[in-house]
Amino acid sequence: MATYIKYSHPNVPELTQSLRVMRGGRSMAQFAHEIKESEPDARISAATLSRAENPNFLQARSHALIEAIYRHRDPACADMSLSQVMLQNGMKEIPVPDPGNAYIKSIHDEKKSAIRFQIKATLRELLKDVTDHTTLPNRERLFELGHDFAFSYNDADSDTKVTWEFWLHDSLSPQPNFLKRFTSRYAPLFSAAALEQAYDKEAKASIVMIDPALYRAVKEAFSHVDTNGYISIILIDTLYWRIKKEDLLGLNTKRYSETMNSERLAMIDQA
Repeated sequence: MATYIKYSHPNVPELTQSLRVMRGGRSMAQFAHEIKESEPDARISAATLSRAENPNFLQARSHALIEAIYRHRDPACADMSLSQVMLQNGMKEIPVPDPGNAYIKSIHDEKKSAIRFQIKATLRELLKDVTDHTTLPNRERLFELGHDFAFSYNDADSDTKVTWEFWLHDSLSPQPNFLKRFTSRYAPLFSAAALEQAYDKEAKASIVMIDPALYRAVKEAFSHVDTNGYISIILIDTLYWRIKKEDLLGLNTKRYSETMNSERLAMIDQA
């Protein structure tokens, strides 16, 4: 038995090709009817199959849909593996051990790693309209606190090189004393030296989150902090893997207040 976790963006061209091959010569209606006939509880229609094969539909298809199509695949592709199709769908197979098995922790770590991989892939959307950018290794960090992901780029408006560093805070649901732990972890970002360096060297710092409740709590808790640099929190929508919103932390946001609504962040969906 195996389970699948989201690991990356789907490879839509390869995925849709595999789906068409598995359907074979059957029409969408015929294929949907065949699946429903043997699996009455399956929520599949001709429209569902058509959307799954649509190359313009860029989101991952559901696990259940892929499995149902695979079970009824054309005999000509009998050698095609489900794991192969799931990888094309952006999902990675992880064996599930018996309860209590020592490998449960490794599976949890693998899933956490996959989530962090997906967050980084989503952050790269910020670069889609930026030319001449470079991903930075940790040794080239500007802040004392080592980043999880960073890049530099040339700002066309100011004709300066900007460094943007990210920290991935992938915890879910605020726990007791979470603000104390959060503050302790990111304290180096709010030191006077760090803020002065950020201001002087055009550096930006962003803490990336996936939990809306945690995001709101941090935004409220840090609303009184006096900052002079670009320190923000970013919320990732894990359903569609996209940047949902970004807010600057602190009171002194005059320098960047207009930046938040600039064309650079036009791709962010407003909540």
